[in-house]
Amino acid sequence: MTIRLLFSPFRFKLGRLFLAFLALTLVHFLPPTTNALAHGVEWDYSSRKTVGLVFSYDDGTPMSFAEIKVFGPNDPSALSQTGRADKNGSFAFIPSENGAWLVTSDDGAGHLAQAQLTVAPPEASAKTQETASTPPPTNLDKVVNQATKTWKMFLVISLFVNIALLTTVFKRQKNSPAPTK
Repeated sequence: MTIRLLFSPFRFKLGRLFLAFLALTLVHFLPPTTNALAHGVEWDYSSRKTVGLVFSYDDGTPMSFAEIKVFGPNDPSALSQTGRADKNGSFAFIPSENGAWLVTSDDGAGHLAQAQLTVAPPEASAKTQETASTPPPTNLDKVVNQATKTWKMFLVISLFVNIALLTTVFKRQKNSPAPTK
């Protein structure tokens, strides 16, 4: 009886508020075409050799945060990648193909360094392959990722079922006759 008296003056407003909340929640959590509105991200381990460079001035101080430009071997005038060196003047990239690469570093104050690199096929470039600190993704990683998506969907559906059950309880309580004293 207390609940019925507490909510009876707000019955009309509560119904509209609930419907608005339900509609917004459906739009947010259950889009009609998930592939068109969002996509997941994945990572993969690259076993290709990384090229690392350190740019510095003649006195040994690093060219901190210098602008880096990488030009590929097929067309030396075509920009392949841009980036910034870190605070120590270091920059790394993974070449997509073998050949002569040009890497320039410009600090914006008139200092320009150029490095001409030749990337050879993997078997000719190193006798031993370095081990990576991050292992390649396994099928278990993909299963866990899918299980997480499934668990989130289960929680959203559970939320809607619980809201529907609460609504039913309130409606039954509203329709039940008032107890007599």
